[in-house]
Amino acid sequence: MAVGDFNGDGIADFATANYTSGTVSIRLGQSAGTFIEPTGSPITVGSLPLPIAVGDFNGDGRTDLAVANFGSSSNSVSILLGQGNGTFTIGPAVQAGSSPYPIVVGDFNGDGFADLAVANSSSNNVIILLGKGDGTFSSIGSPITVGSFPKSMVAGDFNGDGFRRSRCGEQLF
Repeated sequence: MAVGDFNGDGIADFATANYTSGTVSIRLGQSAGTFIEPTGSPITVGSLPLPIAVGDFNGDGRTDLAVANFGSSSNSVSILLGQGNGTFTIGPAVQAGSSPYPIVVGDFNGDGFADLAVANSSSNNVIILLGKGDGTFSSIGSPITVGSFPKSMVAGDFNGDGFRRSRCGEQLF
């Protein structure tokens, strides 16, 4: 599940990954504490979606979503570009690796664009996907080896140098 303001009304909305149906459901918060489903939800993504990350991947000031598709038929990250009204368009999927599971957003190379770090639970590594600022991503270098079956990850400035890095288990990259 991920929380963000998907329709710009200042009220928290949420998205859930629906593992068996390969979809993401959107719910828009209402002032009374209730939620409604916008037109176009659920959104079809890849096989066995699990984690969802929130960011602005195309620099338009609207909340976008990145969804890791755990299924072996996908091994990808689906990018859903927010339209600012609670609906999303499907951007190009990004190849991630073997059974992508945790995913975090950060600016890992300091260029001002949102990047993704995706842990691949079957291959015990992390791949960095650099955002181009237009909703697309490119991978850099070789995957970074981490511990066995990574299940969680966090991004932050762990050494105070002004750059965000990710932590997966006990490994820092």
